[in-house]
Amino acid sequence: ISFGEGDTIEIYGDTSYVYQDTGKYQILYVATNSCGKSADTTTVQINCSGAPDAGFTYTTNDLDKSVSFNDTSKNGSAVKWDFGDGDTSTATNPTHIYADTGSYVIKLWVFNNCGTDSASGTISLVCPEATAGFDFAVDTFSVSFYDSSVNATSWLWDFGDGIVDSIQNP
Repeated sequence: ISFGEGDTIEIYGDTSYVYQDTGKYQILYVATNSCGKSADTTTVQINCSGAPDAGFTYTTNDLDKSVSFNDTSKNGSAVKWDFGDGDTSTATNPTHIYADTGSYVIKLWVFNNCGTDSASGTISLVCPEATAGFDFAVDTFSVSFYDSSVNATSWLWDFGDGIVDSIQNP
């Protein structure tokens, strides 16, 4: 059997073949027995089953400057991300950590055997200000302190008696 792409196989009985691209292919089939051989030809049209349609969503974490990306594309078999800071990825749903706050243009390319599509968007990472807050409970001479700060990543407690501490909840 000749499949029209230069591939020829010798097989007895039924078979299947996977084409690598769209197009028209001339199929040649030759059946042979001890009395001779017979040939038959036909044309097969291979069409795409769906062009890619790129799309994505994302979730930001401004504190650690990370962004989790979610590929919402249709009909894709491979992807490539450009994070707008010089880094790229071929993971389907990557998480990327940025070195700095700011605005970044994100681009996603989606591929399949029918072609390529892309989607882009701008993300903004801001540095949220910390807001200090705490609660405490007194038990005679012992005082327990409880951090209730928002967006804090480090702490400095000064207890007013010359003692300081840097743990979150001393």
